[in-house]
Amino acid sequence: MFASMIEIQIKSGKMTEAIKRFEDRESEIKQLGCNQAMLIDKGNDQAIVLAIYDTEEAQQAATPLATKILSGLALLYAKMPERVGVNLPINWTF
Repeated sequence: MFASMIEIQIKSGKMTEAIKRFEDRESEIKQLGCNQAMLIDKGNDQAIVLAIYDTEEAQQAATPLATKILSGLALLYAKMPERVGVNLPINWTF
């Protein structure tokens, strides 16, 4: 498996809005072709987005739409985040 990992620094006090805007983009995120997408609130206005794909090729094919989605949330970022591909050797579901 493969994943996109995006570490995000949200502007101070904007995490609630960021979570809502992420929820509002569910239909767009489904179009990425990922198996799973999650937003992790790390606290201190920091978050991680993970989108899990079957293959690296599927993750790369989603780049244009993922870039569009990220750009649409730019007003919430302290700085523009970078989407990176990461290998996901273990993904257990219990």
